Amino acid sequence: MKKLVTMLILISTFLFGQNNGILFRTISGVGYNSSINDKISGVGYHIGGRLLLNVDPSHRYGLETTFVSPFGNDDNNYIAIGIVLEQIKKEWFLMSIGTIGYIELGNGGNNPFGIVSDLGWESPKEKKIKPFVSYRSEWIFNQSVLSLNSISFGILF
Repeated sequence: MKKLVTMLILISTFLFGQNNGILFRTISGVGYNSSINDKISGVGYHIGGRLLLNVDPSHRYGLETTFVSPFGNDDNNYIAIGIVLEQIKKEWFLMSIGTIGYIELGNGGNNPFGIVSDLGWESPKEKKIKPFVSYRSEWIFNQSVLSLNSISFGILF
């Protein structure tokens, strides 16, 4: 029993310690998107979240799951799932990049891959809840390459 209690204390210290832990980032945004090959463009949106492991105060990695609607209609919507890396510079400048698999919800049923990146601001305060705003760029390599450029916002807790 003593070993079990010690192990639980060590695990909880790792998960919820000041420098280490599991974090959740909500993501939502809207932006201008275009299809490079088909010459289609329009306004779309995304909403989702990231489950992150805090390596140290300025480095995180984890899994992102996001619903992406490139043109704001029922055609060509995706569920995006992938691995992301985040870094904070100067205690407020947020940078992230990830490789994402997209599951197409429309008629085509393709499952393309893509790249996502963010550059933006994260609250530098040591709080439980940190707001952020970023420029989000996504490239979906489907039959026609989609370029998604959005303003993304949310909270990290």
